[in-house]
Amino acid sequence: MAADRGSAATFYAPLYQSADMDFIIPLYAKGGGDVLEALGFANSGGLYTSAQTLCTVDFPPGPLAVGGDLITNWETIVREGRTLHVLSRGDVARDRLAASYFWDDVRSRRVAADVCAGGPVDRELVRDWSSRETHATKFAGFLRLVGH
Repeated sequence: MAADRGSAATFYAPLYQSADMDFIIPLYAKGGGDVLEALGFANSGGLYTSAQTLCTVDFPPGPLAVGGDLITNWETIVREGRTLHVLSRGDVARDRLAASYFWDDVRSRRVAADVCAGGPVDRELVRDWSSRETHATKFAGFLRLVGH
């Protein structure tokens, strides 16, 4: 399973708190909903909710993409014997910038800056993607925001 988008942003920039957790499950790993229901989550049109948590859980069908780029690689983090497959820091920055570029979401731009501040990001990847998505000027403004 790979953590997606907002929850991945929370992973890299903990001050940002996503209200949902999206997971892309490979076809061979069906059954996530059954597990959630056994844990007390209710399924409402594919969105799982529980009175025990403020977060919702969703299983988007995939494929996972940021703008026109399919996501084919991710980070694998192992802590205390537990494994998490999570979007790379650069892909999370691109995802948050996509919200900023496409919907003028100022909060998402700030989250992208926090994600970049927390560790190394392939800025060339983000710059090239921004250009392909026709937002090179907005990327230049983002670089000014993060002090580069």
